[in-house]
Amino acid sequence: MIPRPPAPRLLLALLAAVGCQRADGVDGTVIILVMDGVRLQDSLGDEPSSATGEPPAELMPVTWSRLLPQGARASQAWNLGATTTTPAHAALISGRRQPLATVSADDEVGLYRPQLPSLFEAVREQLGDGEEQVVLVANTGLVRPVERSLWPGALGAGWVWVGDEDGSPSPDDRRVLARLQERLDEFPTRLALVNMHQLDRSGHYGDDDDYLDDLRSIDAPIAELWDWLEGHHHYQGDTTLMIVADHGRHSLSDDDPHWRHHGDSCNGCRRIPALALGPEVVAGVDLDDPFLITDVAPTAAGILGVDLPWADGLVQRGLLTRPSVAASRSGLADLALAGGLVAELRYQDDPWHRSALWVGGTRLSSAEALLVEAPAMARDGELAWVCFRELALAPYEDSTTWVARCAQSVDSGASWEAIAAPVEQVGPLWRPVLRAGGAGTVVAAWVDNRAGTADGGAVGTEGDLHLVVSQFDGSWSSGWMAADLSYPLDMAAALEGDLLITAVGAGPLGSGSQHARDIWVGSVALGGAQPRWQSLAASGLGDLLGVTGSWRMELPALRVDEAGTLHLAAVAHSDAGGHGVLASSDDQGRSWSRAAMVDLPFPPDPHLAPVWLGERAVWVVVDVPADESRLCAASLDLAPSCVQTGSPRVLRTAVEQQLYVLVDQGVGAWSLESFEI
Repeated sequence: MIPRPPAPRLLLALLAAVGCQRADGVDGTVIILVMDGVRLQDSLGDEPSSATGEPPAELMPVTWSRLLPQGARASQAWNLGATTTTPAHAALISGRRQPLATVSADDEVGLYRPQLPSLFEAVREQLGDGEEQVVLVANTGLVRPVERSLWPGALGAGWVWVGDEDGSPSPDDRRVLARLQERLDEFPTRLALVNMHQLDRSGHYGDDDDYLDDLRSIDAPIAELWDWLEGHHHYQGDTTLMIVADHGRHSLSDDDPHWRHHGDSCNGCRRIPALALGPEVVAGVDLDDPFLITDVAPTAAGILGVDLPWADGLVQRGLLTRPSVAASRSGLADLALAGGLVAELRYQDDPWHRSALWVGGTRLSSAEALLVEAPAMARDGELAWVCFRELALAPYEDSTTWVARCAQSVDSGASWEAIAAPVEQVGPLWRPVLRAGGAGTVVAAWVDNRAGTADGGAVGTEGDLHLVVSQFDGSWSSGWMAADLSYPLDMAAALEGDLLITAVGAGPLGSGSQHARDIWVGSVALGGAQPRWQSLAASGLGDLLGVTGSWRMELPALRVDEAGTLHLAAVAHSDAGGHGVLASSDDQGRSWSRAAMVDLPFPPDPHLAPVWLGERAVWVVVDVPADESRLCAASLDLAPSCVQTGSPRVLRTAVEQQLYVLVDQGVGAWSLESFEI
């Protein structure tokens, strides 16, 4: 942490030091102000802007002269997920990156929401606040999905739309700040997430100077907002203001101007400004540790004194004036099982190296990796394989990219040797399915979505989505299918002889695709020079089950029985809530002979796919009144039977002869347990 020259603190900040509670009963406020699509080099960075050649202090002079001396700046702030608006806001307010495409939701978001609870919901549940105290303010519908999650019983934020008389979004971000002040004045507010979206729109669609002109136009109003907060009887001396961007913009591109768009892994898109001010924040310092977009919500939770157990970002304690009692995530972040071997993804406390992958006593991930995620594993006798994704910061390069890593063991996991991955650069959602293919081969299947976006490409660039199957026999041979789908996710696969059957949750192309997600099933013939795709079609189970209205089905799990019948389990959401779905097919998923919604006693956990335990599928369900997650197993012929986990949260499930579950033993303290059902 690097100190900057000291500056006088406002006298009102001293009120917080004596611990007095405000007369309105709301004790402490956090406001997260998002400058949508603003690059670090145009705002709070140290390098000149490639747009004008000016230092950022000349583009935002009031912020630099009046706010920076009072606050803490994170000069290494990053978005390491999809660099588009909706998933970035989901990560920002939940503290965990979640799959969520950027789609317009100006009227109604329907069933298309994040899967896990956010800081909004933690504040409302733990502090008893209503929608008046927890609010989302924006002049774009792209952020509306994050006002609440799909989590059963979720209590979301109040929604404040900033638009023109005709209902269109306001083209003036200063009106967003004015509407925020009106709302804060009307209701004592605990937490506000505020999006100023005209900055991003002008970058995409405005004239060449509009992006920078709009940025200059909000410089003084942001400082005026802070002065207003410090002079308001509800908020003076007890409010934290966090100023961030959700993503940046291109630094090097063929667009004219070059900052026109965003959405890929270039450092212009990944690096973001971040500044915090308030009595809880150390004044006049630069944080030199990495500050990830997923650190915003845990740090805000630490200031507000609430637990955010789903977050895997860190509380940035170096920004805070006093020790935070907020717990940091610990234990296992993920796992993969195969033939008695366990790949353990372990959380680490080092802000520069936050996770690492181990099998037994061997560390497989790189020592320089900041993040390691999504392990997959397969075994065939003495042969075993592990693949995963990892990322190391590259601030002095053109881009910071997720890469795939794989390793092979020829001695039953006693030792491991790195092998080439089937693909080098991958996206923030990449997670392969590995299956032993026999005769010393392994098969990997995945969704190729480099940018993590709905259409596969960065905004303003061409990009295709592919479903890929690759077979390793000393080297990888791959077969691609172009996926005319919206945001395919969660690939599952099952082997039937030399045929690999795959399933993904995805929407059709076009308007409303986010509200009509289905399971798409395809098959791939293995062997020969390369795998060959044979088919891909939507299951249509919503129609088969007679569901009306919105219908979202995803998170598939597949099994092929000894008779060659394909069995599908999945999670679905309808207007009536969450469901477990089962179906069987005698023609490899081209049609479905039987299907049913499972009579689960509670709604399924919306972020976990079911797993097959023998002939039964197992869902994690959420008992909201008891604040507990349970495990329920069922088949088309057997009614559900359930066991308690003794924990409110389950992070992941896996099957290796028995059922293994990552459960929360405290607040974000994840450990591996086995269960029988």
